[in-house]
Amino acid sequence: MSRNLLAAGLMLVGSSALAQTWTEHISEGGFRIEFPAPPELSSSTVGSNVRIFEAKLEGENRAYSASAVYLISLSEELRIDLESRAEKNVKIISKMFIEKNEYKLMTERRSTVGGSPAYYMTYETKDGYVGTYLYVEKNGNLYRVLSLGKPGIEDSEVVQRFFSSFVLIEKKREAADPVK
Repeated sequence: MSRNLLAAGLMLVGSSALAQTWTEHISEGGFRIEFPAPPELSSSTVGSNVRIFEAKLEGENRAYSASAVYLISLSEELRIDLESRAEKNVKIISKMFIEKNEYKLMTERRSTVGGSPAYYMTYETKDGYVGTYLYVEKNGNLYRVLSLGKPGIEDSEVVQRFFSSFVLIEKKREAADPVK
């Protein structure tokens, strides 16, 4: 599995995922998603304006991830500018993910999540794993959902449920945590 994916997202379960009880995760980052087991949670502040919320669960030969990059002190002008370019931004950033990691793009399609522009891709890594990637932008906040596993995982019930459970929820803007 790609180390970049491990660092960027969250890892999930082994082959017994279908038999497990699913766990709902409601992120402070403004999204809700279900995992086949309780995820490992983290959040961090970068500088004074960016907060990253991440949930991860690791397992053998399979990976699933969800994260939010939340802009804390977003001016109204910047928010409007980001919203006006959201659909273009989603595609550009998604393509950069594929190119940077030298993955082979298998499928791609535009979509929406909660009325916000979204972009789905299926890709193959250099070591033969297949990933599914969803990127969404709303109100200047960036959301990413990933799955990774052996070929065929992209069509599995677990992956389908994981992605279909992803929902954006309202989040109030907050003051930046002091950098320590």
